[in-house]
Amino acid sequence: IAGTLGGVFWHSYGWNGVGGFIALMLVLAILVGTRLHHRLHA
Repeated sequence: IAGTLGGVFWHSYGWNGVGGFIALMLVLAILVGTRLHHRLHA
């Protein structure tokens, strides 16, 4: 799924879109990780 979305961002926005997509994925991963950490250690 991420590969397909990356291709869509590449086709629409070029390297800036790919960089933005990667940044968005990293932010989402950090948020999910933080929530899981708090849930497991609460």
